[in-house]
Amino acid sequence: MSTPSSPKFFVDGLERRLTFNGSLVEPGPGDYMDPDQQVRRRNLRKLLMQHRVKHNDDSRWFWPDALLRQLLTRDRVLEELERMKERADSRKDIFVNRTVQWYAERIVPSHTLPTHIQNGANNSTLNGDQENDGEYQLRCFTKVFAVLLLCQKKFDIEDFIAGDIHDGTLPLQPCDQNSDREGLTLRNGNGESLPCFHKWNAMTIEAFEGHQYRFLVPYLCPSPSPGLHVKHVDFQRRTIMPWVEEDVTQTSNGGYGVVYRKRIDDASHDFHDFKQVTAGNRWFAVKSITTTREDFDKERSMLQLFSGKHEHIITLLMTYTLNGANCLLFPWADCDLDAYWAQNNSCYNAFSGVMDSKRMQWVSTQVLGIVSAVHKLHNPDHLHLVQDNRYARHGDLKPENIFWFKGDGEEDGILVLGDLGLSSIHRKETRSNIPNKIVPATPDYRPPECDQEGGIISRAFDIWTLGCLLLEMVCWMLGGLELKGQFEEERQMVAYIGVRSNIYFDVKKSTTDGCVIMVKEVVLKWIALLHAHSGCTQYIHDLLDIIEYDMLVVLSEGRTRIRSRPLLRAIEALHDKMHDPKYGLEPCPEAREVNRPTAVEVVLNEHALGRFERVKNKMDVHTGMLARSKTPVEMTDIEREWSLSAED
Repeated sequence: MSTPSSPKFFVDGLERRLTFNGSLVEPGPGDYMDPDQQVRRRNLRKLLMQHRVKHNDDSRWFWPDALLRQLLTRDRVLEELERMKERADSRKDIFVNRTVQWYAERIVPSHTLPTHIQNGANNSTLNGDQENDGEYQLRCFTKVFAVLLLCQKKFDIEDFIAGDIHDGTLPLQPCDQNSDREGLTLRNGNGESLPCFHKWNAMTIEAFEGHQYRFLVPYLCPSPSPGLHVKHVDFQRRTIMPWVEEDVTQTSNGGYGVVYRKRIDDASHDFHDFKQVTAGNRWFAVKSITTTREDFDKERSMLQLFSGKHEHIITLLMTYTLNGANCLLFPWADCDLDAYWAQNNSCYNAFSGVMDSKRMQWVSTQVLGIVSAVHKLHNPDHLHLVQDNRYARHGDLKPENIFWFKGDGEEDGILVLGDLGLSSIHRKETRSNIPNKIVPATPDYRPPECDQEGGIISRAFDIWTLGCLLLEMVCWMLGGLELKGQFEEERQMVAYIGVRSNIYFDVKKSTTDGCVIMVKEVVLKWIALLHAHSGCTQYIHDLLDIIEYDMLVVLSEGRTRIRSRPLLRAIEALHDKMHDPKYGLEPCPEAREVNRPTAVEVVLNEHALGRFERVKNKMDVHTGMLARSKTPVEMTDIEREWSLSAED
């Protein structure tokens, strides 16, 4: 084998394909195989079969465009045509009026095709945003000739060229049932069999129909359009996707879809340089939306607004529709935050009394990153929507929607905010009318407004759920999964309207037979316990104060939650101090009194009121001070109130 010193060629497994850094490269003559195998290159059909790519479905195989053009070079096609000319007879002599060079120019044009055409970016599509330009693409017969080679009908290339059945016409479709002849027809044709199939038997026609899809494998790539556009493609029904490996053990359900872990043929995608793809070890997540097309369009539209715009927000690579399934393509994350907590030790070693400096610095960086990502959603200035007075919110922040990408080398990886299926863009001057009784909030983190008349999913909603997540992060930092589990168990011991629940707020009866909402007393007790923990540093003290006083706040007439911009500034200030070991690493536990929760007298919505009425005779009565709740109209208007604030 010919092996130049730089770059080095090497054979890639079963397919024996030539690769360089995960991409196919153009070899010179003889670079494919050992000298004793050179005879194989004299037969293009055998060469194609030798270098086919195995699909993760063992019963299928395919040829990416980059590989096909690497195999069917001009020299090899000329050699094949010369051999055909030597074997031609009077019954099928296609060289009487045409030269070998004439056929070669149509099969492998000498003109350079655009890169995206060479790679197959417009393969097997019904419509979409991929380009289909270039006159030479429309009159190229490379794939047609390859299919004829597999069907052992290579001499029929003359009929296809004469009938103008070129690569751009593929895939051909079965004829109309009313057609007089068996055969295939153009997709937008009259349904009658094309003349080039009139002398073929049914078995060979069927073989052509199946083989053509093996050369129409999509090239998955980002949109060539600048700005906010994410590529979407509607693929032909029988399209073969370039999956070469699937880890069925990682298939999961959730977030209105099924997620599959797949690997894409290296020559069939252009996502090699994406940071999250590299961090995911070149595995991909295919999320098939199992609900409505509306849900798919909503998640796609939100993701494409923020994809690639923030390091800590998941990158949507592209979307597609195939066989009725609407799919989103992401980099594969190693696990979610819940699994990360379960698989990794805490930052604090209780036996040695030492805080892991590297892990603690990493946590501070990730907390800052997630807060910054939420701020990006809440204030999408990169979208140039300031003039339109728009904002976004997530609506379902929870550990299962925070993904951990391992990263390269010695890095500890990165936490990334994902699953924007409940997210939305709103105009600041308009009111949201999302009924709170159908708010699909995570039960653990649902904020009090889920039960209040007029409550909506809002940016304030996100701040509460983020506060819950950060409090659990602190538990893990100090005591790992065990301490986090104890906190969850104690929250569950407090009955919430007759049901044990680990949510962070409680409902009690007022002295006037109404109801009040407050942060659960056990939550405030645990915040005090964390302050007193032997491993608590000043960084953790300051983070706990932000969570307690600014984030886990029941909305009332006099109090609201911190906006994302001042929250980000506060977390940045904490992170900036982490360079001082005394601040971030030196334990300084404090014995603090447990704060009494602020009770807010509220009007419950229909759903919560029904449960309250059933159990109120058994409920505790709150006898302390009461804060006045926002009215239902004010609750609905919370976004407008935030938007008018100078803080954001």
